[in-house]
Amino acid sequence: MFESAHAPWLAPTLQLAGSAVGVALLVGYTHLLWGRRPRTPLTADAVLERFRDEYPDERPTEALVLDDGRTALVRVQTPDSLGVVSAFGAGWTARVLHPADVAAVKRDGRRVQLRLRDFAQPVLDLRFASPEDEARWLVGMAP
Repeated sequence: MFESAHAPWLAPTLQLAGSAVGVALLVGYTHLLWGRRPRTPLTADAVLERFRDEYPDERPTEALVLDDGRTALVRVQTPDSLGVVSAFGAGWTARVLHPADVAAVKRDGRRVQLRLRDFAQPVLDLRFASPEDEARWLVGMAP
């Protein structure tokens, strides 16, 4: 179509540019039509339900949604353990933390950073509403 003895690179370049523009237009059109759905905020009841689905044997009793709205802690039946529900991509993940899983704890105001012995989630950032919440929920989690 655009063959030229002086510019043999022109045709593939135009095809590539046209493809990129077409993909960008399709993404923009999709976003315009359907937009982005905001994530449903966590509530204590929703956290308990999600946690029960993942760990039915733990029998969670209480949940605390942290200040970021993307992480919650769950009180579980296993002694010295703590359930965690976190936002991950478009969904949520749940896990049980044991004291042996925590390599280090770093505190900075209301923010607590747990360094975990887990390559899939090496750091867990927790933002508490008060120091009392932190003290009550992180009992026994320090290495």
